Amino acid sequence: MKGDGNPSNDIETIIKFCDSIESAMEHFGTDEEDFLESELYQNSCCFALLQIGEAVKRLPKEITKRYSDIEWSDIAGMRDFIVHSYHKTSMHRIWIAMTADVPALRSECEKILGEL
Repeated sequence: MKGDGNPSNDIETIIKFCDSIESAMEHFGTDEEDFLESELYQNSCCFALLQIGEAVKRLPKEITKRYSDIEWSDIAGMRDFIVHSYHKTSMHRIWIAMTADVPALRSECEKILGEL
C-alpha cells in the first residue's frame, strides 16, 4: 500500500481515528464492561483501529525508521489480526489498545506532525 506521498496526511488520519475512539468512549462509556457489552461499541472501535493500521502501512519507511520508538509493526499487525481473524479477536486486548496504546500513539503522532 502506498499513500499519496505526503506522510502528514497519514499521520493526520491516525490522529483522526484515535479521536474517533475517544469519541466512542465518551458516547458509550469508559468502563471495559460497557465495551464488552456493546457489539456496536466494539465494531466502532475495531473499525477505527483498522483504519489506524491502514494509515500506518502507508507511512514511508523513512518515517517509521525515524520514529522507531513507536511499535509500527505491532499496530499494522493488530490491523491484520482484526481483518483476518475478527471472530477470534480478544475484546479485552482491544480495550487495552484503546485505553493505553491509542492515547500514547495520538500524542506521538501530534509530535511527529509538528516536526513534518
